[in-house]
Amino acid sequence: MGKSFADREEYIQRLRELINRPMLIEMTDGRVIQGLFHCIDHLHNIILSNAEERMMESSNQDETELLWMGLVIVPKEAIRRIRVRNEDYL
Repeated sequence: MGKSFADREEYIQRLRELINRPMLIEMTDGRVIQGLFHCIDHLHNIILSNAEERMMESSNQDETELLWMGLVIVPKEAIRRIRVRNEDYL
């Protein structure tokens, strides 16, 4: 049996609270994407705006390089972990 209407309304409200909040997504292939939460599509993929891929420097694991991506769709199957922050970027 599916979720009740009250649960659906709570789910939608929680998603609305995330709009434009900084989000960091760790993917199953090891990549890390950071950006602002934009929405979730009908297939539950996450759409981020102002997204960047965080890439570790091979010579120095403490330094990261950012690769600008813009608006991206992250497939739900590729998501390992999601972190949401109140601050600008992580």
